[in-house]
Amino acid sequence: MIVEDTYNYKKWCIPENPVHSSGINTLKWSYPVAQRYVPTYHVYVKRLSLCVDEIICRKKHSVVNVLVRVMDYTKPTSPLLLASKRLQKCSAEAITRVILETLENSQLLTSQVFLFVTDGAATMLSVGRSLKEHGCSFFHVTCKLHALHLVSETIRNCFPEVDALISSTKKVFLKSPKRLRAFHTQCPGVSEPPQPIITRWGTWLEAAFY
Repeated sequence: MIVEDTYNYKKWCIPENPVHSSGINTLKWSYPVAQRYVPTYHVYVKRLSLCVDEIICRKKHSVVNVLVRVMDYTKPTSPLLLASKRLQKCSAEAITRVILETLENSQLLTSQVFLFVTDGAATMLSVGRSLKEHGCSFFHVTCKLHALHLVSETIRNCFPEVDALISSTKKVFLKSPKRLRAFHTQCPGVSEPPQPIITRWGTWLEAAFY
């Protein structure tokens, strides 16, 4: 398991895995820890579902998480976090390199990856194409919720005047208790106008329906 050398992770790692606490960057699980956290089935002969996601941490750094799930039709399986890697520049090439290195370090073959699950961002679509150029053969499944969000973004772009009205309404009531009190006085029983946030999916449509 590859992790970032952070204070919080080291704080957890030392009491849980004192034998290898010095090598946080590439953590080799001791047997008691592995027995608790790693499933008993053997992943090296199984088809795998690989899930990759890129997030922004509170320090505004791009972090790529690589998870794997064994595809077993006889019983449900839990995902395993293989790597959580911070990137200087979040690009398709950098993410592809992280995935390939993670699979190699975990002694997994690219031919075992049957499903590649990501969001619908252009970067992740490029990563899928890049992995196939490196010999991977899988079905690339993108997040349906992300696709619906892109539809709502297309609707927003088609109605710039409505978008401007929603933005102006948000500015009028944002951080203004006096105006909110006046609104409740003039319109008793009417809910407050929603304040959409672009990064929160569906909030712009809620404001438009209002």
